[in-house]
Amino acid sequence: MQLEESLEVPFAPDADCVDLAPTILGAIAAVHDPLILCQPDCRGLCPRCGANLNDDPRHRCPFAEKDERRRLGDLLR
Repeated sequence: MQLEESLEVPFAPDADCVDLAPTILGAIAAVHDPLILCQPDCRGLCPRCGANLNDDPRHRCPFAEKDERRRLGDLLR
């Protein structure tokens, strides 16, 4: 199967170069399943740092953002 995709990348007229990496990586990420697994029992990879969760099932990502979610009980206090 062969696919074609066209992308428009705005850039300033006086620019010497354009960084296409964010645009290309965004396009690739948009079409790939982020939860693809190699085997049915595979734990996958950490979505932030790429650590193999099969090697370390208790992995705590050092790059994880602080969880800002609140519980219902927190709102009722």
